[in-house]
Amino acid sequence: MKDKVKKLENTLPLHSSLTFFNRGLSSLNNYRQQLNRSKNLAKYLALSHTPLRTLEPLDASLGVMSFSIYLLRFSSNLCLLIQYILVEPNDKNNNKKYEELYYSLFNDFLWSGVNLFQFFWFSFRNSQSAGFRGMQLEVLAQMIDLIIMIVRHEQAKEEYLLKYRQSSGIERVRLVIEWQNKELNFIRAVITAVAILTVLGLFAFSITSVPLAPVLSIIMLTSNISRLLIDMEKDKNLVDQLIIQHSTSVEVARMEQGLGFERLKDINQLMLFNILLPGGLLCFMIIPTLPLAFLAASLICCFALYLTQIKFFNLDEVNSLWGEANKPNQLSFAVQQ
Repeated sequence: MKDKVKKLENTLPLHSSLTFFNRGLSSLNNYRQQLNRSKNLAKYLALSHTPLRTLEPLDASLGVMSFSIYLLRFSSNLCLLIQYILVEPNDKNNNKKYEELYYSLFNDFLWSGVNLFQFFWFSFRNSQSAGFRGMQLEVLAQMIDLIIMIVRHEQAKEEYLLKYRQSSGIERVRLVIEWQNKELNFIRAVITAVAILTVLGLFAFSITSVPLAPVLSIIMLTSNISRLLIDMEKDKNLVDQLIIQHSTSVEVARMEQGLGFERLKDINQLMLFNILLPGGLLCFMIIPTLPLAFLAASLICCFALYLTQIKFFNLDEVNSLWGEANKPNQLSFAVQQ
């Protein structure tokens, strides 16, 4: 299978570049969404003050990015799809790739259109009624996203059951642990989507007055903390399973180290986008003098950078500290500043 993938990538000269480009766009879009949420929260918190500076340049930049990123990724995925069809049109091994590309193309087409209409026409800058139409359009797109999420989960469940029947022993245990994590995260994602739909729907259809920025921030913060706890439970189960298999302490420590580093990155992301960024933007808006605002924003950015630079001890150094690397359950994960 690896040889086939390598052969396909060699046959498609742009395959690796386009895939890397898509990953970069997806990461950039995630940061855009997080920054936009932080900006809206900072604006809401600044209502009780007299803002000395506005975030209009940031609003315009994020607005253009909201549809241009999706359009760029749509074009890139369309090129990938054309390459697959032209090079290996009858290869059954590409069915999964086709399916993923179709979902991605539809998602990019949907949200590029919604964000484009919201930015140019259905905006509160134009009129209140236009802004509400834009919010109603977003609610409809969120509902479509929710339906697609449920359909894809059912497809993933079928794939899991097939793999489970084809596997045995240790591999089955790992599959069960991974699937339990996916199930819990699916439930979390559905609850989050329904909560966001409810809040946006109440606001968009003028049923009641809802302070969007803080409510949506609380929903996303709760969802992210829940995801962190669910992933930590999965990590614990994987480490416990490794111990049950009588693995060496070095193997256990390596797994703890890798999984712990992933969770540490998640915690840093939580702090950065839910505390540091809104706080920095708020300081920039309300602190009287520009140097003080710049200093506050710089300190927050430096602290965020410090958090993301935390690294683990080298495993060999940890082994030498303990001195008995082959004894089980003696190595634990450690961090250095």
